[in-house]
Amino acid sequence: MVKKLLKGVREYKRASIFTMVFAGLEVVMEIVVPFLMASIIDQGIYGGNMNTLLKLGLYMVLCVIIGLIFGLVAEDCRQALPKTSEKTCISIFRDFPLQISINFPQPVL
Repeated sequence: MVKKLLKGVREYKRASIFTMVFAGLEVVMEIVVPFLMASIIDQGIYGGNMNTLLKLGLYMVLCVIIGLIFGLVAEDCRQALPKTSEKTCISIFRDFPLQISINFPQPVL
């Protein structure tokens, strides 16, 4: 499957890699925000430390802004990819065999 994906990407490897990297960085920034929020509650509100509350609040706002920038850059990189590589990816995953079967029990009345 990876070989088929790489054939579809060919000369757009740089844009593909940048898209994945920046999308990953965006996700990391979005994951950091709840941890900062927990620290704000634990150290700032319950601890009564206003300086920590303001500092962590500023860090949280910066993480959100940086995550937004990473998301915008990832979207710009994705738009640099042609529609043919997108169609190649869709066709590969459409043909990918799924081995999942769900067995529902028979209803009993």
